[in-house]
Amino acid sequence: MRAAIALLIVFAAAAPAAAQDLSGRYNALQAQSTADLARYNNLAALQEMQRQRDIAQQNQMTTLDAQLRTERGLADVRAQSYTPIIPVPAYVPGMPLPNIDTSQLVSIPDAALADSNRRVKEAAANRR
Repeated sequence: MRAAIALLIVFAAAAPAAAQDLSGRYNALQAQSTADLARYNNLAALQEMQRQRDIAQQNQMTTLDAQLRTERGLADVRAQSYTPIIPVPAYVPGMPLPNIDTSQLVSIPDAALADSNRRVKEAAANRR
């Protein structure tokens, strides 16, 4: 009987220690999960900041591309608006006029022009 009481006293004394050990482990796990959550939140914040930087950089590149296209378009319009300066040959009295070979100019026979004109008029008169 004395042995049973002694054993009961030993277990009674050990129970709070075991409970404290489990409580300590729970607190350690909770602290670890809190640290993991903090690291996860930090990583998520860094990823979001990087995503925002990528978006800003892409927007800036798109803006610069649009500006470049606009400048090129304006340069094209400006280039088309300038009338080229054609040098005029100086007229010297008594100088012979240039000889132009008309056989090398484009010509359309009169019959072909008349036939084309007739077909156009027929097509215009044929409204459906």
